[in-house]
Amino acid sequence: MDWSIAHGLAVKPPSSFVSASQDPLGVLATPAPVTLFPSLFPQRCFKEALAIQESYNELYSAIARDEDWLKSIVEE
Repeated sequence: MDWSIAHGLAVKPPSSFVSASQDPLGVLATPAPVTLFPSLFPQRCFKEALAIQESYNELYSAIARDEDWLKSIVEE
């Protein structure tokens, strides 16, 4: 658990799952699910991901640069 938290492999439970009274300091976390064994992944899906990767990177970059828009979305 300590290694997972130290290396960013922990997630906080949603507020709908753990109330503020149960975690008043907001420190609860659980290890993210991981596996030590490779999982099968369809080659078709991998190729599809490769095909859209450049467009996805451009979209991600554009969103990250538009701070006003991003702020408005986060505030919603």
